[in-house]
Amino acid sequence: MKPYFILPLLANIILLVGCTGEPETPTIGQMTNFHSVCHKGNDGKRVAVEGYLTLPTSIKNNILVLRLRQSKNFGSTVIGVSSNFGDEPNKVSPLPLVYKHRDLKIRTHNGQTASYLDKVRVSGKVYFPISNLVEFQCGLSNPLIERSN
Repeated sequence: MKPYFILPLLANIILLVGCTGEPETPTIGQMTNFHSVCHKGNDGKRVAVEGYLTLPTSIKNNILVLRLRQSKNFGSTVIGVSSNFGDEPNKVSPLPLVYKHRDLKIRTHNGQTASYLDKVRVSGKVYFPISNLVEFQCGLSNPLIERSN
């Protein structure tokens, strides 16, 4: 093997090993105004924001990005919230094949259940999607979900 192939090969192996670690435990983020979350300066920062979670119009390949809205009004601005299905904290209960917003049930970080139209506080790491074809300008990854008053 030629020496100039060894360094990139080793770098890729190291990157793959780093990707196999356990996911980071979600933590509470810095409380942020809803309309300030998607400022570019928040990229990669852990923030917390309050609102109402709704389901996307479709779910493909079990990839779930919930919509966080500031109000119950569907015309409002949305923030994406990356999530997974499951019964563990901060996950969404499995949905029927054909679902409605009222089917949304979320296990909060402390085991409570939050449903469609329940006010929640979501903490997550801000990211910006690489596609302009999504409904949201920014999203939150590795969410910690709490019921809010």
